[in-house]
Amino acid sequence: MRRKDIEIKDKKIMFDIMQRADECCLAMSLNDQPYVIPVNYGFTDKAIYIHCALAGKKLEIIKQNPKVCLTFCVDMDIDMRGPANTWTTHYQSVVVFGTAELIEDLKERQKGMNVFLTHYAGKGMDFEDKHLAKVMVIKVTINEMTGKNNLTKT
Repeated sequence: MRRKDIEIKDKKIMFDIMQRADECCLAMSLNDQPYVIPVNYGFTDKAIYIHCALAGKKLEIIKQNPKVCLTFCVDMDIDMRGPANTWTTHYQSVVVFGTAELIEDLKERQKGMNVFLTHYAGKGMDFEDKHLAKVMVIKVTINEMTGKNNLTKT
């Protein structure tokens, strides 16, 4: 990381940022063409879970290239005090590099959905298999995480 002065090294702080974010952006690439979309998610200390439809562009890309990147950002504020060349953006962010897999097993989908629901609702719930069969769960195994804290205002 270039800006060591704002680097977050503590994973607990990174996980706190991920907990406070409402959504993240999922980046993928296929044939040198990037594709980035906002998604809802849940996470553990080892993986991020995303739910989606059973078909679509992100699934097709992941099947061919499972390497993904996710960005979480909170406390965004553009500081426009002073001349434009002194403006800055204050924020806290986490970037996760990982490997995505499509969860086909319904019991594993249930686990992923509970992680997802716990992030937003504070608890999971049991789904009938017929409902789990109608959604896909993507599990992103966390390979690397970086964080930045640029909240200091001068």
